[in-house]
Formats: sequence, C-alpha cells, structure tokens
Amino acid sequence: MLDKLRSALQLKRKNDLRNDGNRLKRELERKSLDPKHRLHIVFVMNQVGIWGGVKIVFEQADRLIEKGFRVTIISRHPFPEWFPLQAQYIQIPYGLDLGQGIPTCDLIVATYYDHIYECVQTGIAPVVYFEQGDKHLFEPEKLEEEQLQFIQKQLDRADRVLTVSHQVSNLLKDMYNCDSTVIHNGIDSQIFKLSGHILKRERPYILMMGNEQIAFKGIHDVWKAYLHSPAIQANYDLIWITPVKPQFSPQEKPWISEIYVNPTQQEIADLYRGAAAFVSGSHYESFSLPVIEAMACGCPVVSTRNQGVLEYAVEGSNILLAEIGDPESLSKQLTWLLENPLPRENQIVKGLETAARFSWKAVLPQVEMYYKEVAGYDPVPVNSLDEWNILLHEKDFLNEEEHRRFIKRLLHSNKDKIELVSVYSLIENHSFGRWETAAVRKQPGSRMSVDKVYSLARNIKSPESDHDAAIGWLAQGMPEEAYRLWQRLINTNDSSPEQQGVYTKWLILCLIELERDEDALHMLNRALPKYPDYTDLYYLYALVLTLLGKGSEAAPVIGIAKLVGDAAHYPEFFLNSSALLKKLQQ
Repeated sequence: MLDKLRSALQLKRKNDLRNDGNRLKRELERKSLDPKHRLHIVFVMNQVGIWGGVKIVFEQADRLIEKGFRVTIISRHPFPEWFPLQAQYIQIPYGLDLGQGIPTCDLIVATYYDHIYECVQTGIAPVVYFEQGDKHLFEPEKLEEEQLQFIQKQLDRADRVLTVSHQVSNLLKDMYNCDSTVIHNGIDSQIFKLSGHILKRERPYILMMGNEQIAFKGIHDVWKAYLHSPAIQANYDLIWITPVKPQFSPQEKPWISEIYVNPTQQEIADLYRGAAAFVSGSHYESFSLPVIEAMACGCPVVSTRNQGVLEYAVEGSNILLAEIGDPESLSKQLTWLLENPLPRENQIVKGLETAARFSWKAVLPQVEMYYKEVAGYDPVPVNSLDEWNILLHEKDFLNEEEHRRFIKRLLHSNKDKIELVSVYSLIENHSFGRWETAAVRKQPGSRMSVDKVYSLARNIKSPESDHDAAIGWLAQGMPEEAYRLWQRLINTNDSSPEQQGVYTKWLILCLIELERDEDALHMLNRALPKYPDYTDLYYLYALVLTLLGKGSEAAPVIGIAKLVGDAAHYPEFFLNSSALLKKLQQ
C-alpha cells in the first residue's frame, strides 16, 4: 500500500515539474521584520528514522529552539521516539505532498531533493534545500536519465542550497551547475569528549558502526578486514553499533563480540572512549560524523578514503586512510595503527584538535546567521487576488492560519482551480473532510488544472447530491433509507473508483448502525483488497472487530491506519482518524 502511495506521489511530482515548463528560479524580495519577531523555520522530512542525516536535522532544530527560533518538523511518519526532539512535530497523511502540511512560516528547509518543488509551490516562504548527499551525487550512474533530469529540475527550483562539505558543494556544481553554501555538521561536545565514562572489557576492542543493509556503509568490508588479520582477532574483540536489529543471529557471525542496537548518544561516546580504534568502511559520505565523534572522544581512526572524510582528514596525522572497497587495505592500516603506539598517540592528539573545529558551539552561529539572512526575504507573487473568483471568505476557515495558507497559494499557484478541504460534522464523533472548489481563475487555461491545498474550511454549502441526501438520512437516524440510496449510487457505476470507495464506506456505516456487524465485516473483507489505501475502511474494520468482541485482532489493522494517516488522497475522508483509532484502543 505504501509503495502505491509513494509511486502516485512521485508521478505527481514529475507531472507538476513537467507542466511548470522551464520556468526560471522565482524572484525573492526583501521583507520587513519586527526585531522582536520570533523566526519560524519548518524542516520538511521524507525520513525520520535512525540515520545520521536525520540526527543532524534534529540537532539543528533543537539547538535553534534554544536560540529563540520557533521550529516545526513536517513528515509522513509517526513521531521519532528514538530522539528527544523538542520541535513541534506534524505528521501529515501519507497520500499528500509534504508541502501540504507546511504552516505559515519565515523559512522552509527541504531535506531531500524530491520535495523541493512542492515546498516552493506553497508560496509560503523561501525554500532552502539542505543537501547531505546520496546516490544522485555519489552513484549517478545507477540512476536513469529521466531521474537525473528530475533531480536537476528540483535543484533549479530551490531558492538557496546549503550543504555540509566542500566535497559535496563541488559535486553539486560539477554535476548540476548548482551553487551552494557550505556549513559543516556539528557534534555535541558535551557528550563526545575525551573525559567521561569508559567502557571496560576484559579484552581491548575495535569499534565499528553502521547499518549492514546499506551497501555503501561498507560494513562487510570492515568484517573482512578484521578477519584478514589473525593477530588482530587474537588480541582484540570487534564491537558493532547498528541503528537497526541485524537480520541474522549472533551465532552466524561469531567473530562479532558484541552488537549494540541503537544505543544512546552517551553510550556511543562511552564506546568510543574505550576503543583501541574506530574503523569506518564507508564507500561514500558527505561528512562522516562518526569519525569526528570518535576523534572527539580520543579514539584513533582508520577510514576509507571517502569524500566526506577528506573534508577534514590529514593522512598520517589525524587519521589513517585505506582504499574504498578494499578490506585488505583497511586491515593493513589497522594493524599498523595498533602496532605503533607512539604514532597512535600523536594521531589521538591531532584528532582532538580536528574535532574541536566541528562542535555545535563553533558551527551553530553560522547556521543561525545563514537562516536569518534567507528568512529576510519573501517569494514575489505571480498572481493577484483579482485574477480569481474566490468562493470562500476569511470567516469560513477554521482559523486564521488556514486562511493565510490559502491566500498564499492563490498568489503563487500556476493552476486554474484551487480545491481545499471542507469540514462536515453531520455524523456524531465522525467529522469528515471533502475536497471542494474554493477558487477558480477568471481566465483559466484549456485544461482547467487543479491545485489542492490542505486547508480546512467550514462547510457552507447546502446538500446538493444524492450522496449528501444519504448522509442526511443517516444523520437523522434513517440508516435503511441511506443504505438503499448508496447501494443505488454504487450500482450506477458512473463515479470514479475512489468515489465508489467512499460510497462503500458509508454502506458499512449503515450496516453498523443497523447492528448488522457480521454483514459489515463481510463487506469490509471484500472492500479492503479493492481499496487497500483507504484508511477509513481500516478504521471501520477495527471498529467492527471491537463490536464483535474481537478487538485483540484489530492491532495490525490499527497499526497500518496510524502509519498512513487520514485518507486525504480520496475525495472524502474521516478527519483525525488517529484519534478515532486511539478511542477504540481505550
């Protein structure tokens, strides 16, 4: 189901860029800010799982809050419990563009290239693309030409580009003719430092880190390097830190002495301080944070010669470098380091000096100054409000924020019609939203293209359709009449598949009202394979199971529904489905 939603969103992104043509980068204009104004930054994130790049964004967010900024994180995923995030967190439905969840703010930071344009489309604020590197920079030969062109168009739309190393900045320029500003990543010098608790073990150990399932991390190369030297095996254990549980049992790889799955930052620092050496086998990195963290804890490092490490590596001084993808080279350098105590001690000293340049204390003022400078601009509108027939007034919106977002889209949209979500509260405890027209361009193009804005407005229209009449009957306690009408609407078969799914949902609600729970369950079992991405049906499935005394069987269904969120990619959907599901679990 998630793959289907991702594919649909990716197709929409490509179509939006294609329809936008070869439009030049938009203009920005200076805006006046009250000196007392608290700048609001929104970070838009594809991923919030346990990744180094995600950690950097979260660290930035929380430290900016300490500096007086207001910070919001937008993602489709549930709140990341693994990080003590202080920023406001908004989870938007999986079927929507990430841009749809952006509140009014002073600056938008897109953290992956594929959602730059949808952030720009909102017209809300300048968009900074924060580039931390991926396959499009380090393995472009593995991407199709169409995908490379898509990336180029996305980068062209960013108002500014920020990246973490000069190595990446040079790649952006060489490959995509994209100018960027470089501000290095920072480390927490209160955690990653020379003094502190040291992990004590009977035998000295070599430390490694990374997700085995990600090939470019070179985890297998480090294993092979360790196994290549009988002397190292005889005298040193191997400890592995991984962000996710391994897909094998420890017995399958007995040479790994201990595995730490997603330890705390403090535990990682303790492991660095106690290690005889830290080994990184990465094939590529933008700015290798674990290497700097190890240096800060007084742990000598052997690493591959990847581009991220080269940002600060001085071979033979603060680090020993091996060839990429060459376990024998890694093993040779590691052996030399362990057998030469004096150079090893010198390397520790130089590593500490290097790490001191990359503390958050040194880096954060640069980040703060950069964001403040860009936030001092606003996108120049491409439309005037006079170009639209606007069907709603400010009082019709749920709050001022929703109205401001709508106005921003009117001023910046290149489409002919704007739809937003009208909120209906006709059924007790089950408010639902419906996509409805809010504005139409006075001189539309021939295609009547539609721009959807996830802004909530009160329903101000009187029921007009048979579907509305059926909802009215159900609300008035007449489920038999409503059921017959929805059955007729389904049998006419002249509506879209998505609308048919909506009718099916209401049929099931009628059956529940009629206390025909077994019939409702039978209909759900037929409907879910047909509409696997309609989370309203997942909620009803969990509800029916609960009514039948089988609530314990609903857990998998509830988990899926919570992950996907409201079914806002359908014409009509329950609002705040997570609250409905939570109520079922009480």
